[in-house]
Amino acid sequence: MPEVVVAAPVVVPEVKPEPPAAALGPFYEVRDVNQPPAVAARVEPRIPKELRAGAASEIVIARVLVSQSGRAQTVTLLRKSKAGAALDDAIVAAVKQWTFAPARRRGEAVSCWYNLGVPVGR
Repeated sequence: MPEVVVAAPVVVPEVKPEPPAAALGPFYEVRDVNQPPAVAARVEPRIPKELRAGAASEIVIARVLVSQSGRAQTVTLLRKSKAGAALDDAIVAAVKQWTFAPARRRGEAVSCWYNLGVPVGR
């Protein structure tokens, strides 16, 4: 009978994607940079079905800390929706997934606070 050699199992470590770079200070306002952030890719909010009719044509104002790598680090709402917290939470969750061209100051990417309107139900 031929000899059977059994190799020890090979453990391959799980490769996790690196989290986006955290925003590094100082954090600038739009008026303090040469080029403000710009939306590069957006994710539409998942609006609960029961709120869709009431949310039509609303604009929610978000304040976003855009990191120097173009990620939304912090998202708060300056003007909330009339529909309530469920819609507001959906908007915040969506904006946190957006990517941006970062703000530039003297040619260097910097972290910047950015206020933007998020149209809902359009």
